[in-house]
Amino acid sequence: MAGNFKILYQILLFGFLFSCSSNKNESVGKEIINQNFNSFLTDLPIFPSKENPDGVLPIIVSDSIKINYFINNYCREDCFDKINKEGFNINEKTNYLIFRITKLPQNIEYQKIYLKHSNKKLKINDYIEINFSNFYFNKENNKAFIIVEKDEHGSKGGKTEVYFFEKKVDGWKLYKKELLMIG
Repeated sequence: MAGNFKILYQILLFGFLFSCSSNKNESVGKEIINQNFNSFLTDLPIFPSKENPDGVLPIIVSDSIKINYFINNYCREDCFDKINKEGFNINEKTNYLIFRITKLPQNIEYQKIYLKHSNKKLKINDYIEINFSNFYFNKENNKAFIIVEKDEHGSKGGKTEVYFFEKKVDGWKLYKKELLMIG
C-alpha cells in the first residue's frame, strides 16, 4: 500500500515540476513579445484602399502562439540551417511552446492595432494579420526565436520571418531577424 502512494506521489511531483517549467517558458515568451512588440511592426506596407484612405492598414494580431508546420513543410533544411546558425539545435522533432496573448502591450507605436481572438470573425477586408508561431526558448544560452507571419488581406502579399532574441541585463533584445519566405 505504501508503495502505491510513493508511485502516486512521484507522478504528481513530476507533473507539478513539468507544469512549472512550461509556465516559466510561457512567461518568457510573453515577456519577449511585450518587450519587443514594436520590432514586429517594422516594414509594413502602406497603401490606400476604400476602407483605409490614409493608407494605414489595421493590424490584427492573433491571440494564439501556435505550432505552425511552416518550417517542416516549406523550407525544411534551409530554415533549420538559418536558425541553427544562431546557436540553436532544432529539427523536425523539436517541441515548440504554445500559449495565448491576453492583451497587447501599452507602448505600441502603431495607430490601428487589435488583438483577434481565435473564434472571432472580422468585419473588415483590408488589414494585415500577424501570427506568431514556433516559439522556442533555449535556457542554456538565454536565447529564443519566434516565427512571425505577416499576411496582407485585401491584396496578395505577405512574408514570414524569424526573429532572434537574447537575454540581456535590461530584458530581452532582438538581435537579428531573417526573411524565410515572401509571397
